[in-house]
Amino acid sequence: MKDLLLVSTVLLSAVLAGCSGGDEAPAEEASAERSAVGVPRQAPRSTRGSDVPHVSELDADKPLLETPRLRGGGESESSDGLDLVLFASDRTEYRDSLRLIAENSSDEQFQQLDAALKWLLINDASIMNDEQRLFELINGKTGTEVLTLVAQRLADRGR
Repeated sequence: MKDLLLVSTVLLSAVLAGCSGGDEAPAEEASAERSAVGVPRQAPRSTRGSDVPHVSELDADKPLLETPRLRGGGESESSDGLDLVLFASDRTEYRDSLRLIAENSSDEQFQQLDAALKWLLINDASIMNDEQRLFELINGKTGTEVLTLVAQRLADRGR
């Protein structure tokens, strides 16, 4: 299973590098290709507190692909950020969940999740760039579950 996740992560990085128009540095792409997703752990349910930042009014009207990129803020690769549940009943909840995950995961882990979410939005036939469909698909899943879902869909595409 780890091999499938590693291969899928590399494939996802390659696909997104072609879709991104080269806005990422080569070093970031290389580090994303070398990383593997850890063993899934039980997903803790995050509590949405008042300390979680909200979507700025300027970002609220932008398409998801045009909004500023977040960076992971966790100290180590063993952070539990990818085990937090994505709440995505609406755009604000989605962005708040992403910010919480970013704060609790390493930058490399979060960039993998960000790339997987963008791949789903752009390339998944069931979503076709419809953010509501994306939200329905990922709502209640952990970051690790989203990475596994994308890995499975990439593997199915290769068959």
